[in-house]
Amino acid sequence: MKKILILLISYMFMLPYSLQAQSEADERNAISRAFQLADAQLNDAYKKLIPLLDEEEKIKTQKAQREWLKVRDQVADRAAAEFKDSNYYRRTREETMIPLTVDRYATLLKQYYALYVVVLMAEEE
Repeated sequence: MKKILILLISYMFMLPYSLQAQSEADERNAISRAFQLADAQLNDAYKKLIPLLDEEEKIKTQKAQREWLKVRDQVADRAAAEFKDSNYYRRTREETMIPLTVDRYATLLKQYYALYVVVLMAEEE
């Protein structure tokens, strides 16, 4: 179920751009913009989460994020390896990174909202 949700959210990022695609170049640009949007959302969630963490959790989260980025890039590189010297290399990398990025975004956002609720409850006491 989680994979289906991630795919649906991923395609929501791509849909506005893919509907406008008229050519292969347009389609590549649409995928690139969709990845940029997903990446921006991930960065936004990360920036919101970090201030809510204590120092130990902040360090753990920063380390986990760096590791996740390495793994995401490795997965994308492997997926695109067969297209190394073609126009499909970047497209395949970004197509691979979109659902991974959306999944990580959802994870960080869930963590953020869980902590945000705790902070609000503490303020009410």
